[in-house]
Formats: sequence, structure tokens, C-alpha cells
Amino acid sequence: NKINEQDLAWCSHTITERISNILLFRRSYKEDNNDFIDSLLSEHVKLLLNKLEIFESGYGNHIINNARSLLTYSIIYKNTKLEEFAFRLLRYSLDKFIHNGFSIDYSSHYQLLLLFWLNDIYRISEIYNKTIYCNYLSKYITELKVSTLNFYLPKTKQFLFVGDISPDYPPSYLLPLIDIDYDQQSEYSQELFYEKL
Repeated sequence: NKINEQDLAWCSHTITERISNILLFRRSYKEDNNDFIDSLLSEHVKLLLNKLEIFESGYGNHIINNARSLLTYSIIYKNTKLEEFAFRLLRYSLDKFIHNGFSIDYSSHYQLLLLFWLNDIYRISEIYNKTIYCNYLSKYITELKVSTLNFYLPKTKQFLFVGDISPDYPPSYLLPLIDIDYDQQSEYSQELFYEKL
């Protein structure tokens, strides 16, 4: 089927989310070979590489998410050339996007989402023994956790919204990243999910 480039389903951010989610879905079923999924992911990666969100005026947090899906894909599929590119893209993006533990998009919710994306790369890197990525990401993850706590009231378990609100994930799903006691028993816990991988 021909892809309608105007359809939001084919913008870089939705392609990125599909790649990341399909990778995790596939990994959770521990299925070694699935030609349909392998082909689907390969096509999505090719599309994404032609739609990376780098513009003359700069870039936003989406390029970090683009790098997340490309890096996790390349790690899982052992694509060394893509892995090198994706890691360079991630380093370039993060080094310019996070200052003193805060993201430059001035949003507490997006900062929490950014922490989720970095944690996702970290966990996949950990599973595949990619210590170089774990070591690199540790600094940013630690800084983001500490600074994001400025927007969180642990006694009441409330998160303060400053700036834009992301449609991607509600804070209730992301808060365990900064408060391990937050909704520990949830069947949708990220930690429980990663333990199954």
C-alpha cells in the first residue's frame, strides 16, 4: 500500500513510537524469527531515517525519541552501522537538549517523558550488554531524576505541571521512574515489564 505522507500516522514521531513499541512487544514474546515483524520494522526504520526531526531552526525532543527507536532497533537487530549513527545522533541531541538536569523545552511533563525514553534505551542496552550506552546515559538519567523531583510532591504523590503537557503517557505511568513506591502494584508497571524481557 502507498503511504500518505500527509497522514499523521506516518509522521516521524508516530513511526518512532511504533518502532519502539513493536520492538518491546516482539522481545516480550521472546520470538526469534518473525519475517513479517522483521520486514515491518525494517521498512519503518527506513522511513524514519528519511524523516528525522532536525530542522534549520533547530530541533525538539522528538529527535531524541527518533534516536531512541533507531538505537534500540540497531542493538536488537545487530546493525552496527545504524547503531553508530543512532548513538551519535543521541549524543548530539542530548548534549544540546539537557542543561543542569533540565530539558530546554521547559515542561515538567516532557522532562518526565524524556526520562522514560532514556530509561528505555538504558534497559535495552543493559539486556544486550551495551555498557557504553548505560554508562553514557547514567549521568543524564540521574540528573533528570533529581531535577524532575522539583515537580513532584511525594507525600501526596502529586505531579506539578509546568509548561506543555504531552499526549504520549500520563504522569501516573511515568512517576515510578522518580518514586519507586508510586503505584508499585500496578500490572502496568514498567519495572515488571522490563523484568519479563
